[in-house]
Amino acid sequence: MHNILIALLALTTPSAFADSKVIPGSMCRPTTSTYASSFAINSSGMAYNTSSASDIYVQCPFLDDGPTSTDSVTLYTVDYNSSYAVECTLYSRTLSSMGTYDYSSDASVGSSSTVQTLSMTSVSSTHGTHYEYLYCKIPRASGSNYSGTVAYRTNES
Repeated sequence: MHNILIALLALTTPSAFADSKVIPGSMCRPTTSTYASSFAINSSGMAYNTSSASDIYVQCPFLDDGPTSTDSVTLYTVDYNSSYAVECTLYSRTLSSMGTYDYSSDASVGSSSTVQTLSMTSVSSTHGTHYEYLYCKIPRASGSNYSGTVAYRTNES
């Protein structure tokens, strides 16, 4: 009886099922203090670049609580700059060796006031214990319009 109960508990743990999380763009952080003065968050949870002179780079963390790596991450972004794109890379790195990693990248296509999606898929770590994050370039402002990260969704199985 105890073995059946333990087996049932193991099957109902959160990591035993497909998992999806939506995380606000405000969880992204500038990668250096140089970018901090151009980094802002609005009341909707969007993180954006207020500089009209330079792009900024942000890192967007998330919790990978499944037994395998993340299947995909979708970034929801607004890109107002017609000359520069929002570019993101999903990294999966090991704890034992910062140099061992897998990655997947995507970039926005043209400027738009509507939300665009960037999709990064098939990041699977075969390197043991690992952590994952997005590393994104947010382009400079176009007039008074600011590009940025609205939210990102992680999917794991």
